Amino acid sequence: MNKKHLIFDLDGTTVNSSHRQRLINGKLDLEHWKANAIRSKIMQDTLLPLSKVWLGLQDKLDIFVCTARNIADADIEFLARHGLRYTDILSRPLGDSSSDPILKVRLLRNMYSVRKLDPLQGLFFDDKQENLDAVSL
Repeated sequence: MNKKHLIFDLDGTTVNSSHRQRLINGKLDLEHWKANAIRSKIMQDTLLPLSKVWLGLQDKLDIFVCTARNIADADIEFLARHGLRYTDILSRPLGDSSSDPILKVRLLRNMYSVRKLDPLQGLFFDDKQENLDAVSL
């Protein structure tokens, strides 16, 4: 199908959640991240400038979220409070420890297969180069 669509990552791309992060030797402290993925802290996240593109085009195109985090009710609430609508959210299943690039490629391949979308009609936005490289293969 030739339907144009956009795919947005959340953290670091459209949402500033840096107040919930801690780095150890330049790498994300995943246990700290998980401990801070609570409603009160998620509601302190803010929007990054790219979210304006999402807001401006969400009535014209299908919008998908493709994130490496486990989506919680508070994340859905945060998006709704900020008026960010989406067609679907592709997120890490509980217990999945795949690297972000492998996870996102798998999630997107499944989405394209199920929804019969043409990948060439979509634009993927992510703050991590390794995710962009993996998806563009």
